[in-house]
Amino acid sequence: MKIEKSKSESLFFESVKLELIKNIDIYYRFINWVTGEFDLFFKNESKELKIYFPNGFFEIELFSGDREGIAGIQIKVSGKSRTTCEKIMIQLENIYQHVLLFNKNKTI
Repeated sequence: MKIEKSKSESLFFESVKLELIKNIDIYYRFINWVTGEFDLFFKNESKELKIYFPNGFFEIELFSGDREGIAGIQIKVSGKSRTTCEKIMIQLENIYQHVLLFNKNKTI
């Protein structure tokens, strides 16, 4: 699921993607790989992972659903350039797909 919104008064673009996961290890593996991929950028690793890039940032956090056993990952990219935000989101989606493929191959 992808949600996009643009705040025209501040000229800031924001893109949010939500992914449901069955295994919490996928989240931690995803965070680990994203941290490695964006190693040279300033990071804040408190409750969620927040990485700053020129003129923007992205956040990745774990959320739990109303029902037991339902969890998900929220990826939010914010910045001044729509093109840059889209490129970062595509890069994060590619890393996520790679993590899913790795996890699938690991269980076979």
